[in-house]
Amino acid sequence: MAPTPEEARTAEKEAAAKAVTDALEPKKPEKKPETDQERKAAEDAGQLGSDNTNTPSAR
Repeated sequence: MAPTPEEARTAEKEAAAKAVTDALEPKKPEKKPETDQERKAAEDAGQLGSDNTNTPSAR
């Protein structure tokens, strides 16, 4: 069966709300690098913030 006009509008509103939410939420990093070499590569690629104080060079 085809959805009723009201069901179609509700589905459109839900899809629009999800699109707005996805656009506004900050993207989460996929994973934290496990080694210093991976961390350096991630920093060079701009995946990690420059305020990371857990690196040996920041101590």
